[in-house]
Amino acid sequence: MTELTLEQKLQAMRDKFRESLGGRIVEIDAAWKAACEGDEEARVTLHRLAHSLAGSGATFGLDKVSEVSKGLERAVEAVSSGIDIASSGAVTARLAQVRQVVTEAAYDDSRVAEETSLTIASRSVDNRRLVYVAEDARAEPDNLAEQIGHFGYDVERFFTPEELFKGVERQIPIAIVTDVVFESGIHAGIDVVERITEEISNDIPVFFISTLDDIAARLRAVRAGGLAFLNKPVDVSVFVDRLDALSSIEPPEPFRVLVVDDEEAMTEYYRTILEAVGMKVVAVNDPMMVMDALVSFLPEIVIMDLYMPSCSGYEMAQVIRQQEAFISLPIVYLSSEGDKGRQLEAMSAGGDDFLAKPIVPDHLTGAVTNRVRRWRVLRSFMVRDSLTGLYNHTKTKEMLDIEMARARRQGSGLFFAIVDIDKFKLVNDTYGHPTGDRVIKSLSRLLQQRLRKVDIVGRVGGEEFAVILIDTDVENAERILNELREHFAAVVHHSGETEFQCAFSCGVANFEDYETAQDLNEAADRALYAAKNAGRNQVVLARTDK
Repeated sequence: MTELTLEQKLQAMRDKFRESLGGRIVEIDAAWKAACEGDEEARVTLHRLAHSLAGSGATFGLDKVSEVSKGLERAVEAVSSGIDIASSGAVTARLAQVRQVVTEAAYDDSRVAEETSLTIASRSVDNRRLVYVAEDARAEPDNLAEQIGHFGYDVERFFTPEELFKGVERQIPIAIVTDVVFESGIHAGIDVVERITEEISNDIPVFFISTLDDIAARLRAVRAGGLAFLNKPVDVSVFVDRLDALSSIEPPEPFRVLVVDDEEAMTEYYRTILEAVGMKVVAVNDPMMVMDALVSFLPEIVIMDLYMPSCSGYEMAQVIRQQEAFISLPIVYLSSEGDKGRQLEAMSAGGDDFLAKPIVPDHLTGAVTNRVRRWRVLRSFMVRDSLTGLYNHTKTKEMLDIEMARARRQGSGLFFAIVDIDKFKLVNDTYGHPTGDRVIKSLSRLLQQRLRKVDIVGRVGGEEFAVILIDTDVENAERILNELREHFAAVVHHSGETEFQCAFSCGVANFEDYETAQDLNEAADRALYAAKNAGRNQVVLARTDK
């Protein structure tokens, strides 16, 4: 069966929406009749139905339907509670307009000619480790290129803007690091980046470095699309963290988006748009099911309508915020509500942003992308170690509790190991803390590269790491940890002209021998000290009296 294109899918939705218009008029008429008989709940339903039709009509290209529906919505709002709505000439007139326009649209066979604007970005890089560094040949060497190379990157140096341009023409790197000032001009580094953006690629991350720190240089760097502006001397440990994120061979996890709207046509439309750019989407049409979706799906953003039956978007945002786990979860309202006061009210009730229907697909995906990226950064500050990007001590303990419970339920194996770099204080005292940081990062990278994706790694102390080996036995656990130990001992570290090597000791414990995560942790810790006392650079399995 041939896969439909995005435009074909959206056109099918427009056709389906048009077919639903007759039923919508029936619903509106029923609500109108009940409201005329004094049913206040029916008045609320009439307002919601008009509001919904205003938003969905515009989304599916029926602007006239949207326009008259907004008129009905405003007319219903203008009738005070307790006043006979049947006596309102404005409501009666607007209702007649809606009936006429919607009926015409329902029987109009002509298709809406609407071009979908949706950008799906992609960038091809031949070498996921290639970094270009451009510095003025006159500048004092600061070994930046060399230091970046210590972290496993392939670094190519350039000494003029023209050399950098030719290098990018030849091969696109994962990132460009360029000085701002060159002999050819005070902002020559920015000039060449603008030229690269216009003539070669506008999708290469650029880091500007400079001894300048004036607002003019920073502003030009921003306008040129710079990812960062770093003052010399550059803190390489911070800089490499950014590079690691850019060069990750594994693609990032798809954004998880929860869409809440009582209109099934709307949730399906948003789902189609967001999934087209690789996001994972769960759609909920019943607000009462939102909490179940939050717990099972763990979304990174909630896109929600304001007006829904049984629960408004305002109310649902407050319910979500009552849960500590979701107190910082981004909530974005997507509604045809045009009243600024009500938009602000919605924001004060727990929302983070307000997007107006109809929304251009590119604007929707852009808004979601920006919000989720910021959310991931904030989350990383809470659960990740800033130097290595591994789980921090608190998160590692939490994951150990979770994985022990899972292993008991499934009857699978689990081993917990504590890894500690031998004589690390001597490294810091001899070569300095920046070199010590590079050693820590090299071990963290080794652990990430050599372990399986299901295994969990955290940094739990200065030079101490924790490893949770999932679904394995004692022979494999010891083999894996000894292989890691041997690989790390073979790594050559640099400090200026000096080369040196490090080793680590490791204690490992089997979760089956211990009741709690704390007991397991303490057993691995005792085994670690046994490894240290036995001469270091070895793996020791915790022994029990069982």
